[in-house]
Amino acid sequence: MYAVFVAYAPWLWLGLCVALISLEVMLPGLHFIWFGIAAGFVALAAFAGFSGIEWQFAAFALLSIAAIYFGRGLSGREHPVDPAAGPLNDRGLQYVGRRVVVEEAIVNGRGKVKVGDSVWLAEGADASVGTEVTVTSTRGTILLVKV
Repeated sequence: MYAVFVAYAPWLWLGLCVALISLEVMLPGLHFIWFGIAAGFVALAAFAGFSGIEWQFAAFALLSIAAIYFGRGLSGREHPVDPAAGPLNDRGLQYVGRRVVVEEAIVNGRGKVKVGDSVWLAEGADASVGTEVTVTSTRGTILLVKV
């Protein structure tokens, strides 16, 4: 078995490279791509004559670590999201502090405001159409506003 691996090492590394990158395409998340890149470099070195299976495995390990370290810097994941900053999927929080225009008059505390190209339900002091209001908070999908 060892002799077979030695004879076909460049092709096996290339196959591992293709398999890992294909796995990344099917299961995206920036996990397998770095190992695939490392396997690709080891395959290139093996094709160029870098022999010795032990050295190839050592090179794969070192290149994997280097690729992961380099890749984390590119993906921006070295600064995790602060969970205390608010819910990740609460789209309305991005509008807090923003000035928006009343689209449908706010009467008895309820109306609609235009934010960009969409219209949101709003609650706040009564305001007529065209009035600029400031988003102060959110409650679910309702923007809380003040004049």
